[in-house]
Amino acid sequence: MYHRLLPVAAVVTLLSAGAAQAHAQLVSANPAPNSTVSSAPGVYVLTFNERVLPRFVTLEVTGPNGNALHVADVTVDPENPARVRAPVHGGGQPGVYRVSWTAAGPDMHRMNGSYTFAVRP
Repeated sequence: MYHRLLPVAAVVTLLSAGAAQAHAQLVSANPAPNSTVSSAPGVYVLTFNERVLPRFVTLEVTGPNGNALHVADVTVDPENPARVRAPVHGGGQPGVYRVSWTAAGPDMHRMNGSYTFAVRP
């Protein structure tokens, strides 16, 4: 009996591990995490490991002075639904910026994260 249950337990364990890793995770961004750029871009682009649902995507950008920059509508790229774009206004001064994001994929599990980049003087 034990030998018959072992393969079933192994399959259940593998499926649960795959489901736990199936949440939206950031795989690349522009500006890139930990990068230094000559000027802050007018449009930020974040790419995730899976398709994201537009209603669950948010983006916040904080400038070197601690003030939030104005983030216009975040949109999901129709050509690549794992990529989002957001016009950001008010950046450009030298210093460290923090980008914070929230996203959910098809499983509707919300994930969030943040990273920094710098604008050189």
